Amino acid sequence: MSFSIIIKIVFFSFFLLFLNSCSSNAILDKINNNEFYPLTSNEYDVGNIAINNDYNKTFNYTEKIILKNIKNTNPFLNNIIVKADKIYVFYKNVIYQFDKNNGEILSKKTFEINQNIEDQVVSFHLIGDSFIVAYKSGLVFRVNLKGDLIWLYNSKKIINSPLNFFDEQIIILNADKISSISFESGIKIWSHFFEDIPIYQAKGGQLKNFFNILYFILPNNKVGSIDYNFGTIHHSKFNEISFISSINNSRDQIYVYKNFIIYLDEGKYLYTFDIFNNEFIVFKKNIDYAKSNLFINDALILKNGEYIQAINILNGMTYWLIKDDRINKKSSITFARNLNSHLEIILNNGDLLKIKNKKLFETDNLNVGKINKITFENQNIIISNESGKTIIF
Repeated sequence: MSFSIIIKIVFFSFFLLFLNSCSSNAILDKINNNEFYPLTSNEYDVGNIAINNDYNKTFNYTEKIILKNIKNTNPFLNNIIVKADKIYVFYKNVIYQFDKNNGEILSKKTFEINQNIEDQVVSFHLIGDSFIVAYKSGLVFRVNLKGDLIWLYNSKKIINSPLNFFDEQIIILNADKISSISFESGIKIWSHFFEDIPIYQAKGGQLKNFFNILYFILPNNKVGSIDYNFGTIHHSKFNEISFISSINNSRDQIYVYKNFIIYLDEGKYLYTFDIFNNEFIVFKKNIDYAKSNLFINDALILKNGEYIQAINILNGMTYWLIKDDRINKKSSITFARNLNSHLEIILNNGDLLKIKNKKLFETDNLNVGKINKITFENQNIIISNESGKTIIF
């Protein structure tokens, strides 16, 4: 057999493996990448989305702070800390301190811990009188406010997820591993490996906690739960379910609401697990695939084109379905929060949508450019746009 024929056979075998590894609607998504299908529902819930009073601050969106003399191109946007009167940014081995009133740089401190200034900061936290920093390369370290190194830990594996902190433990998610290290010393407490199919996408894992139980999805698509007090596997029916295996889990999400674990598989199948009763109350509910989605309170918000839909995660029924030509077709959902009176949704083109009584009653634009990343910390909305500007409301 000639060498060229062997190469063709190997290539064809790899292509078949790729097709089998990807879900059918992942392939369909690639084919129909520029099309926006209507969202639909045959089952409507007469109730309303539950109100969470933890985030009820009303923003004056005309007042904002733009951090000056810095271009923050970190794709994770986990390198910013907002405190009462100061803002800290860790960027390319430098900790910048900004004045929260005007966005001016107050000070900066350079670190020599990581010689690769292009190594991206995945996680940045100020706890007590020390900073905890994690790099994508796997380095994690703790320094005091003066910049003196307290400890350094090298996971020796890529980190694509923010660190999590529970009872003096720091939880690290790698592609196929979940680990705990001591906040005090940086020494490893426990770790577990979970092998699965190879991955090609860079999206990190996700982790949610319920009391002392950590529910997680790793970048390699493995799902499970661990008792972090003992570092042991927590056995439940949630761990036993077989979700769709894919070499790209970028559409998967895990979420906790009260005593329920919610899992969105491939962006299309909804599972809701009752922790107390150790059973699924919603199992593989087939919902419309949407270009973007997020969870808020007891709802899953979907957006496709000019359609926005809210689904009750406790029964899979639709709270409301809105079609409005004021909704920018090509935009995606980046953020949602509720006030006592209405729901606010921010799209990546800067549009602000306000929904009340299951209707879109007002739209506005924040004038922040195209949003690359958005997060919410200490009652502040932090936005990084595609030009590298950091804007804080």
